[in-house]
Amino acid sequence: MNSNPIFEAEDDDKIIHTLWAIEDTDILAKLHKALQTKRVYIADGHHRYETALEYAKQQREEQCLSDIVLFPFDYMYMALVSFDDPGFIVLPTHRIVTKLGIPSGEAIRRLGEFFKVEKVSLAN
Repeated sequence: MNSNPIFEAEDDDKIIHTLWAIEDTDILAKLHKALQTKRVYIADGHHRYETALEYAKQQREEQCLSDIVLFPFDYMYMALVSFDDPGFIVLPTHRIVTKLGIPSGEAIRRLGEFFKVEKVSLAN
């Protein structure tokens, strides 16, 4: 982090997010070696990861490209965090859907065809 960041932004909670590019080949080699035997768990984004792999595969097939040479589509952004960090926590991501275009009872009925739907109280 002794270089200038390539991106910096402040979110609504006044938290500053900073992104650096690692271009030093010695540092990259050390990172590769350190991570080579580690397991990576995808806490969120597994669909994006699978899509990126499929996209790269399709690009290689369509363009008859070598599996040995790396191309821009072989890379994807990810954030790696340590499970050993005492402050590490993974919070659930809930998605709220509004304006369904159908009555809520109808939406619940349709969802019930594919999922177990339970009514829960919002009270503590």
